[in-house]
Amino acid sequence: MDGSCNIVVFNFVWLLTLSNVDLCICNASSEVQCIPIERDALLKMKRHLSDRSNRLASWSPHENCCNWALVVCHNITGHVLELHLTTPPPLEFNDKTIYEASAFGGEVHPSLLDLKHLNYLDLSNNDFAYMQFPDFLGLMTSLTYLNLSYAQFGRSIPLQFCNLSNLIYLDLGANSLRGSIPHQIGKLSNLQYLDLGGNEFNGSIPHQIGNLSICNILISMVMNLMEAFLIKLETSQI
Repeated sequence: MDGSCNIVVFNFVWLLTLSNVDLCICNASSEVQCIPIERDALLKMKRHLSDRSNRLASWSPHENCCNWALVVCHNITGHVLELHLTTPPPLEFNDKTIYEASAFGGEVHPSLLDLKHLNYLDLSNNDFAYMQFPDFLGLMTSLTYLNLSYAQFGRSIPLQFCNLSNLIYLDLGANSLRGSIPHQIGKLSNLQYLDLGGNEFNGSIPHQIGNLSICNILISMVMNLMEAFLIKLETSQI
């Protein structure tokens, strides 16, 4: 195993990136026009999302989607490259009501599959009411960054996620996930950051995860499995 791999195993991980500014991202050039099929895909997704604070007000069929909030397009082709649909967490307890009203909910719609060039998807810090991770995300092989942490997804990690061979960053932390960790995650050879912390996995930590070379890995497991994995890790490095 490559000695540069930094694996940190926690019994419980609670990490929040604090921000008091709502994210507003759009393409810098108003000359670039978005692709109609991609605009329609985003509009369909909007219809299936719960957006109580109307953060997606700029998502209008009469506007260039490259100028919409939370969307980044390629400045030449107009393809949608990034969706920043995270909700900034509250700085203080008094902000909790505002935060909850701002969080997206509802359904993550498979119309996202029409975004063939999407490489960055952030749905963190939202409230999806413990629905299963959408399996179709495993078909979005252009993704290099996927953040679904603190979004109140539930159940287990879909095996389809292990098809995302271009992923560099994968964060599924703090979603109360159960079941086992798919050993196929160890085949994501480009992965440099993996966070599975704050979940309730059972079974053993797949040894294939140790094959990931340059990475930071945070995993939540029961203590006896943690110790067994660390012992195995230390032995493999001798």
